Amino acid sequence: MDDAVLFGTLNSSSQFDSDSGMQKADFKFTNLVDKNLYVPVLDHHLQSWLSIRELHLGVPNLHPRLLQGICSLLQRPQFKSFTLSSADFRHQVLDDILTTVARHRENNPLDKLMFVSLQEKVDNMEDHLVTDHLSGKNDEEMEMFVKQFESTRIAETAEFQGTRLLELYLCSLGVKSECILLGYVLKDAALTSLCYSNSVSRLFVQLHLKYLTLKERRLSTLILEEWQILSTTSCQVLSNFLTSVSSSLQNLSLKGCLNLSDTNRFTGILESISNCKNLRSLDLSENHLGENSLQYLTKILANTQVRELALRKNGLSLSTVLMLLKDIADPRNHSLDTLDLRRNKFWEAQRLQYSDLIKNATRYLLVDHGPSSADDT
Repeated sequence: MDDAVLFGTLNSSSQFDSDSGMQKADFKFTNLVDKNLYVPVLDHHLQSWLSIRELHLGVPNLHPRLLQGICSLLQRPQFKSFTLSSADFRHQVLDDILTTVARHRENNPLDKLMFVSLQEKVDNMEDHLVTDHLSGKNDEEMEMFVKQFESTRIAETAEFQGTRLLELYLCSLGVKSECILLGYVLKDAALTSLCYSNSVSRLFVQLHLKYLTLKERRLSTLILEEWQILSTTSCQVLSNFLTSVSSSLQNLSLKGCLNLSDTNRFTGILESISNCKNLRSLDLSENHLGENSLQYLTKILANTQVRELALRKNGLSLSTVLMLLKDIADPRNHSLDTLDLRRNKFWEAQRLQYSDLIKNATRYLLVDHGPSSADDT
């Protein structure tokens, strides 16, 4: 769909204004576009496209009229997927969106609710310093702190069927938004996929996992990229959570979360992963894997259904990669569909040299052409 269609129907009916019209829309605006031009037109279409099922909206600032239109859209039973990106926002915006989902999707969950590259406007920098607020607090004090800033509207709502997938990617959230998000996640009984890629603070991720474990939520997908686990408590919380979803978890990404050069510290996590019998996809990229972790990787592959394994950017030596390939190729184990070894010391020349071994280990192998290309990616 081009701009001529979008901007030509402000005061007249659109050929898409019907139950059989537009079902998927993707709009991105920058500060170069006058909001007085696109806000009324887009607001018109959000109201008029009765059959729309998916919307991706990227705006510098979410105008109140657009927020109202989005909340109205989220109430339609046929609407299934919403992504908001590249916006500066106040915590009230997140509260309004999540409250709408909580109140109006009780038995008809969205397929996806996603927030990308959002930057919360805060009144002072202290609102971004989550660690300073919570560091050293015991469980009771942390719970009281969360209740102080959580959404009262969501808190008053019983459990609901909100969305199957919730994802936050490269977002910067303040303390109030963190509390609102936590309160929402704990009440959304439809959640099967939870993705926090460098968005939610370390302490709040820990709280999410702890409470989800207590509620025995059976997630099938967990993505915790760039969550650097620095404490024994965090290790234990993640290990406990993985144990609680051992029968349901199918996809797991811990990219940039662990430092496996100190394997002893993360033994519990690796053991918990190996107990996830239905796990099919595992991403352990950027975790400083070394030879000492091979025994755990081998156990994970032997005990689970993993077919896609990403070990990108781990600095693995040639000898370590060869040992791993031999373990995978062992007739007692199952081969992989995809093995990602980019940004390791195993390149295209080695792929050709060890082609017979690779053929027995994986269907597709991703490697860099050589050392220079590995450094550039």
